[in-house]
Amino acid sequence: MTLDPALLEPRIRTIGEDLARRSSGLSPGLFDSRWWSQAAINLAMKDPAFKAQLFRFIDVLPSLRDDAQVVRLAEEYFGDMSGHLFGAQWGLKALASTKLGAALSGKAIRHQVEQMATSFIAGASIEQAVPALRKLWDDGRAFSVDLLGEASVNEREADAYRDRCLAALRILGDVCPAWSPSPLLERDHLGPLPRVQLSIKISALYSQLDPIDPESSYRAVAARLRPLLNVAGTLPASIIFDMEQAETKDLILSIFMRLFEEGPYRTFAHAGIALQAYRIDTYDDVQRLLAWTTRRQVPITIRLVKGAYWDSDAIRYRQRGWPMPLFEQKSQTDVNYESLVRLLLEQSHLIRPAFGTHNLRSLAVIEAVAEALSLSSVAWEYQMIYGMA
Repeated sequence: MTLDPALLEPRIRTIGEDLARRSSGLSPGLFDSRWWSQAAINLAMKDPAFKAQLFRFIDVLPSLRDDAQVVRLAEEYFGDMSGHLFGAQWGLKALASTKLGAALSGKAIRHQVEQMATSFIAGASIEQAVPALRKLWDDGRAFSVDLLGEASVNEREADAYRDRCLAALRILGDVCPAWSPSPLLERDHLGPLPRVQLSIKISALYSQLDPIDPESSYRAVAARLRPLLNVAGTLPASIIFDMEQAETKDLILSIFMRLFEEGPYRTFAHAGIALQAYRIDTYDDVQRLLAWTTRRQVPITIRLVKGAYWDSDAIRYRQRGWPMPLFEQKSQTDVNYESLVRLLLEQSHLIRPAFGTHNLRSLAVIEAVAEALSLSSVAWEYQMIYGMA
């Protein structure tokens, strides 16, 4: 069934207005500790310059030795943003002028940043995250665990990341079976669903990951993935490949399809991969995955996100004079996301669509398309960042 987007528009507006009414008043208040975290995230989403400064500041904060350094660096990063909440609230210039003021404001800044981190990170370790994951489950929400970390710079780091993933699978495999049954979370339109899902960062599994050398990249990554898949297949658990920088997209797709065509994993029932709507070629990639899934005859999850690497990807491609593989305007990404929503839901007999979005319009589009296709309410899922949903 092919849907006409124009005919869906009235229903999209109706659903969107209803979602807006139902969500109004749910934001944390000024004296709620979550308010500052939400304010920072909201501002970062609206202001790319502030977002860049905020994440740089968070990255360097743990290395600062004393409170005076915290204040000085915060003043350098945010002091000229006079119209912004953070510069005004922290009173950076005034507080930095005295030792007592620096100590007080330094502690306050550290506390606010730490509070922000705990709002979006379930735990510093998988053991510490279990209570938060259990609460999600008890509240009728499943989870996908993503271990924090960047691309490995040596093979020792890659081995350590593999071992952390193995430990996470085993720990969750031990604790999750004891949780209360949840029919909604444990079965969808295509069959049973594991309680455990782990998202994997492929660049963390090999320090020399390189699209120019796909064969070596595959050998090294697959060697570290196979033990994970062996454990996941036994538990069972879902394994989702995260999508990363633009130049690694084709390599990650190739690794995904090649690995799950290997004999032991050809029938692995709970593989998945993320795709980014800000890429111009994602529609073609979905078609490619659909054809591959048809041949393999085992459903996969496709997690559709808008994409988190646009700024760094765009800068890198422009600096190197490469053809831009990304949409240049956010509105183009939004239109592409909606087109991909329709495609994924139309093919939900082959795949498990998972939509990563916090955007009200996008949520309304998903609901309207699913309704027009008369899909079961378990034929797709929403995935949102912990602490933002």
